[in-house]
Amino acid sequence: MIVFDHLPVIPIRVTSKYGTRQTGIRGATTNHKGIDLGRNRSTLDTPIFSVSSGKVSNNYWNAYRGWVLIINHGNYKTLYQHLKQQSPLKKGQKVVAGQRIGLMGNSSDKTKLSVSTHLHFELIINGLQVDPQPYLENIKGVDDVTREEVIAIVKEILKGNGDLPSSWAKERWEQSIADGIVTGVGPRKYATKEEVAFMIQLSKTEKW
Repeated sequence: MIVFDHLPVIPIRVTSKYGTRQTGIRGATTNHKGIDLGRNRSTLDTPIFSVSSGKVSNNYWNAYRGWVLIINHGNYKTLYQHLKQQSPLKKGQKVVAGQRIGLMGNSSDKTKLSVSTHLHFELIINGLQVDPQPYLENIKGVDDVTREEVIAIVKEILKGNGDLPSSWAKERWEQSIADGIVTGVGPRKYATKEEVAFMIQLSKTEKW
């Protein structure tokens, strides 16, 4: 059974689905073997995360795909394409679910085949690409976080007049910036709902 433990991009915004498509771009494939995920507009450098634990299978440059990282999760592989630059991860290196593995980009020698910064994400089972979107939709996270939980954590973080985060939240805030979870453009604009939801997830599973 295949279960993703983490989203490859936060928040998820699918810009091109798996399967037959009409791109209107000469030379671009009409048989899309993955899905394209767009950038959060408020984030200049959108981080890419491993969806599950595994081991780096390949890390290479391709004229059409640009910088590519492939992770072997045992009974399946995931592929991350068009990274901004080569991932710092080495072939054979172990990764954990939610680990930052690179930055979203638009790399390739065939830039006219791609119109904007995005992540091309593939799920490979027994050597064949299958639609990864249903597996992403089954990840628990944003939909499990109530409005009350989001309001409570944001109120605590923005105690007082909202100019500074409370003392216990400051460390989380700085670590979240370092980990690429939030953009660092707050604290008044502390995080999107998705980012807050992800932090709540972490607080439930890890010791902060």
